[in-house]
Amino acid sequence: MEHSIYILWMLPIHGLLYEGTRISISVAQHAAATRRPLGPIQKKYMNKPTAKVLIRNVFGYDETFWAFDLGNNVYKLASSPFFAYGVSYQDEVIATAKNKGDIPEFIRIYRKSGNRTIRITGYKEIEKGRINEQVIKDIKEFGCSVEGSSRKYKSVNIPSDVDIQTVVNYLIRHNQRWEYADPTFEEIKKNKRNR
Repeated sequence: MEHSIYILWMLPIHGLLYEGTRISISVAQHAAATRRPLGPIQKKYMNKPTAKVLIRNVFGYDETFWAFDLGNNVYKLASSPFFAYGVSYQDEVIATAKNKGDIPEFIRIYRKSGNRTIRITGYKEIEKGRINEQVIKDIKEFGCSVEGSSRKYKSVNIPSDVDIQTVVNYLIRHNQRWEYADPTFEEIKKNKRNR
């Protein structure tokens, strides 16, 4: 993963810092070249996604995900989907750019992460359409993570070690409006028929 960094130097007079030259180097290369261990700030930026992937859903919505570029057109998604179906946080996908400089577009799943996704929307009649904060807190206690584009719309990541049916039953008991995103409702229905 490459980053643009500035080479800085300090003038001995007045201790002022002056900007040097911008170069492109990975944080790990910089640490190896200077023979210094990575500091907490360097480690923090090493683990940040630097690529984006475009996914179009069946309804024509475009959604752009932050991702890690793993090379060979493989990207690891770094966020949960708000509109896309059939993908989840940390899934690895194949994506290519049509033209140089374009955001790579999703082609297919390369490797599933084991995470699943559901989405919650607030009822207009309840709390002015807001999702109850206690519901979000309880879902997090199950071991899920929640991303929100607003107080009325949340994407819930369900890790592989959390039972999806437990989360779904909780949402039903608390009268929440929700939908399957990954797996989709059709996939859930198909799996139940095949049992």
